[in-house]
Amino acid sequence: MKTVTAALFGASGLTGSALLTKLLNSTQFSQVTVFVRKKLNVSDAKLIQVVVDFDQIENLAEHLRGIDTVFCCLGTTIKKAKTKQAFAAIDYQLVLDIGKQCAHAQVKHFMVISSLGANSESKAFYNATKGRMECDIARLGLTRISVVRPSLLIGQRPEFRLAEQLSIVITSMLGFVFIGPLAKLKPIKVSSVANAMFQIAVRDQYNGTDTGKNNHIEFIENDTLHRLADAAKE
Repeated sequence: MKTVTAALFGASGLTGSALLTKLLNSTQFSQVTVFVRKKLNVSDAKLIQVVVDFDQIENLAEHLRGIDTVFCCLGTTIKKAKTKQAFAAIDYQLVLDIGKQCAHAQVKHFMVISSLGANSESKAFYNATKGRMECDIARLGLTRISVVRPSLLIGQRPEFRLAEQLSIVITSMLGFVFIGPLAKLKPIKVSSVANAMFQIAVRDQYNGTDTGKNNHIEFIENDTLHRLADAAKE
């Protein structure tokens, strides 16, 4: 099996940091490049850190050439962003701009975190923004796109989020409820999302996935993320 290269956006976030650890500890990836606003307190022989002004990423493609898989784990909340416009600037526009740079660099595989319920026609602003991002990413001419759609993410955040804490309690008490059609709604640990994303990337690289055309897009729903993460533990 050949070793491959990866790039990661959002390495300082919950899912991104879990995925970075997974990538650095793997034998499958020979080099991991992270694009960050300021350098992480992480040191590893195969880690390259590129400090970026995310307000000006027009020339990012030169750093992406030769990368096999790009993981985009960027995302915020409307509460944290303060306004809908500021939220859309990150979860829609910045993600789209990064996708454009990946297309210019002819990246083989672009994997991005979206959300359960993403729909460009949704009346819910959050879901509509995620849906618009998915639609516009699909039009960029990327060779392969994997859109990851997790449910509510569970992890240790620096800030308190009441909805997530309530979800953890409810899930631990009523986990049996999330079966059958409701499995897609089950909250998911950030570590499980990171493990699933890793498995998808490794699967595609070692299976020699090649569609022969651009715009091959797949959507990985929440229940599938759970299955992939659980399978990786076996």
